[in-house]
Amino acid sequence: MPASWIDPVYSSGVYFQESNRGADDADFKAAEFLKLFIPTQHRIGVKVTSYADVGCGAGALTAKIVSGLRDAGLDLETAAGYDVSPHVARLGHESVRFVNVDFYRSGEPVDLVTLFDVVEHIPAPVDFLSRSRGNARLWGCTSRWTTIGTLPCETYSGPN
Repeated sequence: MPASWIDPVYSSGVYFQESNRGADDADFKAAEFLKLFIPTQHRIGVKVTSYADVGCGAGALTAKIVSGLRDAGLDLETAAGYDVSPHVARLGHESVRFVNVDFYRSGEPVDLVTLFDVVEHIPAPVDFLSRSRGNARLWGCTSRWTTIGTLPCETYSGPN
């Protein structure tokens, strides 16, 4: 049973009938995220050895982030792209494991989690973020309208 924050248009695969959807701006998004994250990571001193991109879509952005983190000297041991759309089972990359599951339900502990253009597609985003934050030490959220930024998870307590 899909969680209430997952619209069936995504979990059915309809949204990603064109599996390369959204990959055209991966270079820009990766560069902007890394420009913000790398200095922040050094400043707050959190060691990042695992990374997950929630709602990874075509996977191109996920792979570029992984490459950029490693180029910046981070010793990533694991990297995964999560998406509820079944198309991710067909994605392949030497540095990223793609997983067709709701990140919240995975229970996988991860140092860094990103959500690029995901929050605006979730009907209950606060509930989703609140439940999912238990899997992560850092969040990096972006949407089409705003960059929420990178926050240690302790700073977000979720709904009361």
